[in-house]
Amino acid sequence: MNPVSHKEAGFFALMRTSFPSNSMSLPEYITLNGTNYATAKLPEEARMQVQNIQVVDAEIGRLQQQLAIAQTARNAYSAAVVNAIKVPASESPVPEKKARKPRKPKAE
Repeated sequence: MNPVSHKEAGFFALMRTSFPSNSMSLPEYITLNGTNYATAKLPEEARMQVQNIQVVDAEIGRLQQQLAIAQTARNAYSAAVVNAIKVPASESPVPEKKARKPRKPKAE
């Protein structure tokens, strides 16, 4: 059973070519708009679309993992920039002390 009809083209057809047709099993029940449906009783077209949803959900999960990896790398690069900019304490200039105003003489 190929979940994508031969007439269908585009994103879902491309997505399904990456996965064998038996790699994902359908859940026993699905809920749409608050109504439960037994997937075994759904029309073939509906079952195909449920499988397509599963493929897209898997791809979204994969992309979220890739995004997390990229964000972690970006944070590491940012920290490296900050560390590269920091001047070691031995090389940092010593701030000049402000001159104090002279003290008033004590009244005797």
